[in-house]
Amino acid sequence: MKKLSILITLLLFLSFQSAVAQEYAQKIEVYLQIGFDDPTSIGFPYNRMPSKSIEVTIFGTSLNLDKHLSPSLFTIIDDRSGEILYSQYVVAGTQTINIPQLPGGIYILKFKKEDSYYWGILNV
Repeated sequence: MKKLSILITLLLFLSFQSAVAQEYAQKIEVYLQIGFDDPTSIGFPYNRMPSKSIEVTIFGTSLNLDKHLSPSLFTIIDDRSGEILYSQYVVAGTQTINIPQLPGGIYILKFKKEDSYYWGILNV
């Protein structure tokens, strides 16, 4: 009888832990805009850009990328201080990268490619 009660308690504890983890792991979508480092240097031919808006999806600490974002230099910038909190080079063909757990605040996600960049605001 004692073993059965311990087993039931353990199963309830494990099911509660997974429910709590699912509650905090939210899917966050960030829509990206495009910018140019020096708009006067843009010449012909224009680089191909996607016709639809690009978005990245964050689930926990996993960042799912659009195919247009690799290769690029990915940075997370604190909006208040302008400090770069995280930086990683995304190699061609990468679809998912792991990012650090961020405390509450507003951050800028930036993907730097040749003479242009994609950026978006992340509000945690």
